[in-house]
Amino acid sequence: MNRWDIFVMTFFYLDAYWDDHQTEELGNICSSMNPFLFEGIGSADPAIWAEFCDAYEDRDYTIEEGYEIAKKYVATLESEEATKAMEDSSLEEWKEVYYDYLNPSDDEDDE
Repeated sequence: MNRWDIFVMTFFYLDAYWDDHQTEELGNICSSMNPFLFEGIGSADPAIWAEFCDAYEDRDYTIEEGYEIAKKYVATLESEEATKAMEDSSLEEWKEVYYDYLNPSDDEDDE
Protein backbone atom coordinates (compact mmCIF):
# COMPACT_ATOMS: atom_id res chain seq x y z
CA MET A 1 0.00 0.00 0.00
CA ASN A 2 1.30 3.44 -0.79
CA ARG A 3 0.84 6.83 0.83
CA TRP A 4 -2.20 7.64 -1.34
CA ASP A 5 -3.86 4.34 -0.42
CA ILE A 6 -3.40 5.11 3.27
CA PHE A 7 -4.91 8.57 2.84
CA VAL A 8 -7.92 7.24 0.91
CA MET A 9 -8.44 4.41 3.39
CA THR A 10 -8.34 6.89 6.28
CA PHE A 11 -10.98 8.98 4.53
CA PHE A 12 -13.13 5.86 3.96
CA TYR A 13 -12.98 5.02 7.66
CA LEU A 14 -13.82 8.51 8.85
CA ASP A 15 -16.59 8.93 6.29
CA ALA A 16 -18.16 5.56 7.16
CA TYR A 17 -18.03 6.44 10.85
CA TRP A 18 -19.62 9.82 10.09
CA ASP A 19 -22.57 8.02 8.48
CA ASP A 20 -23.57 6.75 11.94
CA HIS A 21 -22.11 9.53 14.11
CA GLN A 22 -22.86 12.76 12.31
CA THR A 23 -21.11 15.58 14.06
CA GLU A 24 -20.23 18.89 12.50
CA GLU A 25 -16.56 18.47 13.43
CA LEU A 26 -16.23 15.06 11.77
CA GLY A 27 -18.25 16.25 8.78
CA ASN A 28 -15.83 19.13 8.31
CA ILE A 29 -12.84 16.77 8.50
CA CYS A 30 -14.34 14.42 5.92
CA SER A 31 -15.29 17.30 3.62
CA SER A 32 -11.77 18.70 3.78
CA MET A 33 -10.10 15.32 3.30
CA ASN A 34 -12.34 14.15 0.45
CA PRO A 35 -9.91 12.73 -2.13
CA PHE A 36 -12.61 12.32 -4.80
CA LEU A 37 -13.91 15.86 -5.11
CA PHE A 38 -11.43 16.90 -7.80
CA GLU A 39 -9.59 15.01 -10.53
CA GLY A 40 -6.13 13.76 -9.66
CA ILE A 41 -4.47 13.03 -6.38
CA GLY A 42 -5.19 15.40 -3.54
CA SER A 43 -7.89 16.44 -1.11
CA ALA A 44 -10.76 18.91 -1.21
CA ASP A 45 -8.61 21.21 0.91
CA PRO A 46 -5.20 20.92 -0.80
CA ALA A 47 -3.41 21.70 2.47
CA ILE A 48 -4.69 18.44 4.00
CA TRP A 49 -3.00 16.26 1.38
CA ALA A 50 0.13 18.42 1.42
CA GLU A 51 0.43 18.05 5.20
CA PHE A 52 -0.09 14.29 4.94
CA CYS A 53 2.66 14.12 2.31
CA ASP A 54 4.99 16.13 4.55
CA ALA A 55 4.39 13.70 7.40
CA TYR A 56 4.68 10.40 5.50
CA GLU A 57 7.14 9.58 2.75
CA ASP A 58 6.06 8.22 -0.60
CA ARG A 59 7.01 4.53 -0.47
CA ASP A 60 5.42 1.13 -0.16
CA TYR A 61 4.03 0.23 3.24
CA THR A 62 2.66 -3.02 4.59
CA ILE A 63 -1.05 -3.11 5.34
CA GLU A 64 -0.18 -3.17 9.06
CA GLU A 65 2.05 -0.10 8.68
CA GLY A 66 -0.71 1.67 6.77
CA TYR A 67 -3.17 0.98 9.56
CA GLU A 68 -0.77 2.34 12.18
CA ILE A 69 -0.05 5.43 10.08
CA ALA A 70 -3.78 6.09 9.69
CA LYS A 71 -4.26 5.90 13.46
CA LYS A 72 -1.28 8.22 14.06
CA TYR A 73 -2.47 10.67 11.43
CA VAL A 74 -6.00 10.80 12.80
CA ALA A 75 -4.59 11.51 16.27
CA THR A 76 -2.99 14.67 14.84
CA LEU A 77 -6.43 15.94 13.81
CA GLU A 78 -7.26 16.49 17.49
CA SER A 79 -10.83 15.31 17.00
CA GLU A 80 -12.48 13.03 19.54
CA GLU A 81 -14.88 11.64 16.93
CA ALA A 82 -12.14 10.97 14.38
CA THR A 83 -9.98 9.30 17.02
CA LYS A 84 -12.95 7.19 18.14
CA ALA A 85 -13.54 6.11 14.53
CA MET A 86 -10.05 4.67 14.36
CA GLU A 87 -10.23 3.20 17.86
CA ASP A 88 -13.43 1.40 16.83
CA SER A 89 -11.64 -0.16 13.86
CA SER A 90 -9.49 -3.27 13.76
CA LEU A 91 -6.61 -4.40 11.62
CA GLU A 92 -8.80 -7.18 10.21
CA GLU A 93 -11.46 -4.65 9.16
CA TRP A 94 -8.75 -2.43 7.68
CA LYS A 95 -7.47 -5.36 5.59
CA GLU A 96 -10.97 -6.25 4.40
CA VAL A 97 -11.77 -2.69 3.36
CA TYR A 98 -8.37 -2.35 1.68
CA TYR A 99 -8.88 -5.48 -0.41
CA ASP A 100 -12.34 -4.22 -1.40
CA TYR A 101 -10.74 -0.89 -2.36
CA LEU A 102 -8.19 -2.70 -4.55
CA ASN A 103 -10.85 -4.90 -6.18
CA PRO A 104 -14.07 -2.91 -6.46
CA SER A 105 -17.18 -4.86 -7.33
CA ASP A 106 -18.27 -4.85 -10.95
CA ASP A 107 -21.93 -4.98 -9.87
CA GLU A 108 -22.55 -1.41 -11.04
CA ASP A 109 -21.44 -2.34 -14.57
CA ASP A 110 -24.01 -5.12 -14.71
CA GLU A 111 -26.98 -2.77 -14.39
